Amino acid sequence: MALQRKWDDDMSVEEFFELRENDPDHRYEYIDGDVYMMTGGTRRHATLGSNVCELLGALLRDKPCMAFNADACIRLSETRYVCPDAAVSCDPRDGDSDEALAEEDTFVRYPCLVVEVLSPGTRARDRGTKVKLYQECPTIQDYLVIDTEAPRVWHYQRQSSDLWAIHILGLEDSVMLASIDASFPVAELYRKTRFGITSA
Repeated sequence: MALQRKWDDDMSVEEFFELRENDPDHRYEYIDGDVYMMTGGTRRHATLGSNVCELLGALLRDKPCMAFNADACIRLSETRYVCPDAAVSCDPRDGDSDEALAEEDTFVRYPCLVVEVLSPGTRARDRGTKVKLYQECPTIQDYLVIDTEAPRVWHYQRQSSDLWAIHILGLEDSVMLASIDASFPVAELYRKTRFGITSA
């Protein structure tokens, strides 16, 4: 998701919720008082985001997990709310049951996998600030950062509560997702881009 603007003044969580309610046509991220309005990216950004959502949907078809696109925002903590390009939760509390939908908010609360597609406006945050934010969320096991300028994926994978491994993957590699016990070739992410597979 591309970054459009950041508010100059800190905002309370209550003010952030009010902003979301009064402006449902836009997506906002809230990180410790800072608010960011998110907008769409380039055609390639959209293609990569669509590819990863399709891949995750296919991998999870027969699993008790839900894949979410950029329309779903994630509650990392009481003061951190983000809108990644894709996410997965295997927790039934994030599902589509009447009980889950009766919750007071619409945020995904128990993600195990988060994916960000880089754009010029978010590159530094996605590979800097957000790495730390996602690593501090106890339910997240895998964090993927997909490059739009080269066929490259950074895969951050939880090894223990305080230790993470990072794998830098290219077109010839596969992404191994322990969080959902699944894998897929990196080349599939770059389908229909000039970097990868061009056929349907």
